[in-house]
Amino acid sequence: MNRLAVLANGRVAVVAMSGEIGIWGAFSGTRFGSLPRQGPSRKALPVIAALPDGRLAVGEADGSIRLWNVSSRREVGRLDGQAAPVTAVAALADGTLISGDRSGRIVRRENDTGRIEQIFDNEHRGAVDAVIIQDEDFLLSLDGATRRLLTYHIWGGLYDCATALGQSPITALAQVGDGWVAAGCSDHRIRLVDTLRGRPPSVLEGHRGAVTAVCPLDDCRMASAGCDGTVRFWDFVDDCEIACHRVDDVPSALALHPDGRLVIAGPKGELSFMPFALPDIE
Repeated sequence: MNRLAVLANGRVAVVAMSGEIGIWGAFSGTRFGSLPRQGPSRKALPVIAALPDGRLAVGEADGSIRLWNVSSRREVGRLDGQAAPVTAVAALADGTLISGDRSGRIVRRENDTGRIEQIFDNEHRGAVDAVIIQDEDFLLSLDGATRRLLTYHIWGGLYDCATALGQSPITALAQVGDGWVAAGCSDHRIRLVDTLRGRPPSVLEGHRGAVTAVCPLDDCRMASAGCDGTVRFWDFVDDCEIACHRVDDVPSALALHPDGRLVIAGPKGELSFMPFALPDIE
């Protein structure tokens, strides 16, 4: 589900539905070009993650993770060892990569060499649809086949617990606050999971189509996008909608840029930047 990445230099990488990965300038809004990947596969769209050193990690359908220097648009490394198409990838603050694949396997790689250090217990019954790093100690992964959010201890790879996310397919997932995870669903709802306190999921309603993207804004507010062509802003602690903006197309991904604008990706890889202001927290 990670189709949008904000890089260390402020540039933005976005995956189009064609599989092409475009690179955009954050301040000029200029598209610099795309990564010259060989033969985008129809088997699976690539997934991406920004590394702390400025490189971009791209999980591919052949089971590899390619490392790219985005400024020169050159591939500078290749990590093999996944059993199936890579479907999720995330990076810790020290550059350690964690990735999941279609077979349900999750691996942790050494941050310097990329060597596989840990294979997590296989609790997945389907593909690893998303991975989220939580507090550098815990890993959350989405088993879309069973609509469960699984929790692992990163250092040791031990499985901890699972949280059911309801019956509707999960179409977007993001950590949006301290322990909070938002799951956008095809039934137009957003389910909020408090992973630290173990409370039952709460529900945000407002979209009139499947939710296509969710992203954090601050400790208690988030943004979402949907097939209804809207971007909505929420206070997820008080379970209320703050604002709603209509956009020209159906957004496929959202991210908060360091300069405070909301980055919105379209299905064809087009990018726009939305300045916004939210009311002060009382």
